[in-house]
Amino acid sequence: MSNKFNESFERELARFQLTENSTQFRVPHNRERTGGVTPGDRVKFVDNVLSSEWFKSQPEQIKQIVKELHDGDLNLFVDGVDGYEGGDKISAIIARELAPGFQDPNSKITIPAELCEVLATTGDRASAPIPDSWRGPERLTIKPEPVKPLSEEVPDSPENQTLKADDGSGKLQSTDHELSNKNVPGQSGGSYTSNYMPRG
Repeated sequence: MSNKFNESFERELARFQLTENSTQFRVPHNRERTGGVTPGDRVKFVDNVLSSEWFKSQPEQIKQIVKELHDGDLNLFVDGVDGYEGGDKISAIIARELAPGFQDPNSKITIPAELCEVLATTGDRASAPIPDSWRGPERLTIKPEPVKPLSEEVPDSPENQTLKADDGSGKLQSTDHELSNKNVPGQSGGSYTSNYMPRG
């Protein structure tokens, strides 16, 4: 039993150790070892990212994606971290958020961690600001407006809903909504209600 426990413990411990053939770590959750960024962090690019040596050495397609992420207003999140022990050559995989919790899989970019600035950690993800591109037109009426009288054409007004009917051409016309206070003869004479009302 003890041997099985030791084997299981060593197997789990190996997940948090460096691989034998390289210095790349497998579980990058320690900020000291991942350039200060961890998966789930909300970040932005540093101001000089477009003039950095890394950016200048990238192909045009990568430059275009970096410019879109840099100039856009969508939130950027760290999707993963790749690097080496010691703090050098740490790279962060950045993705923009198209909707709350949904990251764009087609715009992920791997960028040196020193070109990213952490804005919020994973625990503060729900407090991310709403991008302006997500906002619709403002529908608030700051200045009060008088209510139009029922005689005017007001969409969905009580008068149009209760006192008018479509005449077949798509226009609302006034209907005969006055009670005559008279019995309407049925098919066999008398009140029309006698045809369907129960008789006592």
